Amino acid sequence: AFQRFLHNGIFALLPLYDDLYSIVSSMPKSINEDLRNLPDDQFLKFVNNILHSHSEMDTSQIDRLSSRNNYIQPPVITEILSKKFELNLQMQYANKVIDKNCILIGDASHVIHPMAGQGMNLGIMDSALLANEICSNINTGKRINDIRSMNDFSFKSQMNTRLMVATLECLRLVYHPTNPILTAVRNMGMSLSNSSEIMRGLFILSASGLASQPPKFEWE
Repeated sequence: AFQRFLHNGIFALLPLYDDLYSIVSSMPKSINEDLRNLPDDQFLKFVNNILHSHSEMDTSQIDRLSSRNNYIQPPVITEILSKKFELNLQMQYANKVIDKNCILIGDASHVIHPMAGQGMNLGIMDSALLANEICSNINTGKRINDIRSMNDFSFKSQMNTRLMVATLECLRLVYHPTNPILTAVRNMGMSLSNSSEIMRGLFILSASGLASQPPKFEWE
């Protein structure tokens, strides 16, 4: 996945399969409407300019001097294969995800900002955690909807969701400042984090959702 942080929003490529990507633009409504109405050739030019131009959120000299600066260049987009459409962004999550024999997972349970595909990651983790509880109940002779295990699932799912919402909100706030001093401080902090194996590992652990995953799933 590739994501650019712009002064007025984000622009991202999310991999589908082969050399196909989903293009996601999260910007003010007026800008997204203009992008939707662009002819494909002009839209392609805009996309590639965003992906390959000098970053508006420039990192500090630490990254430039670091041997760890091994960023992968995003691909050049050559064709638009589907229609463009827009959705109003909203953030919602259910306070209660279980009720009798009904369990909410994925987007039915939580709707978050489409940043780096984390909503999909939360849905996948919901599925894995629920399947883990069901397999555990079967292996121990309990009903598959044993209320204690379902409550355990509910707690883990909601913990993941709230942690991800807090992380994405922090990212949004960090990349929002337009004050040059705040921007410089932000860039310095991100550069230092990027050069630290410990900090990079913590970010990856948080983004992947592995922190809440059991050491071994019941079906393994």
